[in-house]
Amino acid sequence: KDNKGNSDACATKPYSWQKWYYVMGGCYIAICLLTALQMEAMRAMTNTNTVKAQLYKTQEGRDADVEACERAGAASFRRGAKLAMCTMCTMCPVLIFAAVWSCIGIALYCNSSEEHEECNYFEAWWLGVTIGSLVFSCCASYCCRGVGGGALAFKTEMASVEM
Repeated sequence: KDNKGNSDACATKPYSWQKWYYVMGGCYIAICLLTALQMEAMRAMTNTNTVKAQLYKTQEGRDADVEACERAGAASFRRGAKLAMCTMCTMCPVLIFAAVWSCIGIALYCNSSEEHEECNYFEAWWLGVTIGSLVFSCCASYCCRGVGGGALAFKTEMASVEM
């Protein structure tokens, strides 16, 4: 037994705080990597040629430009679409597992023995990690709410440029 809460009093069999933190850390790393891949997929799908084609579709007499831009941006769009499908098919089970593992964290928190001071270390960190991840998720979803709409912002910018 040490002073970091690794005693049996701080564990809910078969789980311990240490195991919970290692697995949850792995989940967070996987989610961050998959999110970065998803953002790359969105960037590839909203390439300049694809956005120009969308803009030209709104203008009359630009059918030849629409076709040329769609052909030029098609490979990047397909690559982005494939990457998006792969990352989302991977992200779903990771998120489900992380949600279930978070419930195990709640059970660990609720079942930790209050009479042992060494449990306070992990319990305090659990609260910090949980609150921190909720705040980060809210901020990230607020800041990145336009990632899929990035093409719209680019389209508006392109509309102001003479083509």
